[in-house]
Amino acid sequence: MEIDLNHEVTEIDKNVLCIKECEKGCCLSPSNCSSTSPLVCSSYLELWHACAGPLISLPKKGNVVVYFPQGHLEQFASFSPFKQLEIPTYDLQPQIFCRVVNIQLLANKENDEVYTQVTLLPQAE
Repeated sequence: MEIDLNHEVTEIDKNVLCIKECEKGCCLSPSNCSSTSPLVCSSYLELWHACAGPLISLPKKGNVVVYFPQGHLEQFASFSPFKQLEIPTYDLQPQIFCRVVNIQLLANKENDEVYTQVTLLPQAE
């Protein structure tokens, strides 16, 4: 069995996982998938977590988390060719409470570095 971390894994709920290739989609669910077993999903998650390291902890879909926009603004500024320009803050709060809508476990094709894309929905305080 071949496992490729160059796919994204989306947590739909505790019992259903969806694996989508970056170029073409293929949805896997233990209840409706005949071509790939839930063992592949389990192995993929295990491999991703092994590559990420033992100290990784991810929020679950539906959890409320705190987003700090300053981190993204600083990262953007560090890669920007216009480093000397002032980056606007858009009057953002220093922290924003958000609900986790989606979690994707991904891997970089060039260097096999694993990362997570978390989709957040801002919440009224």
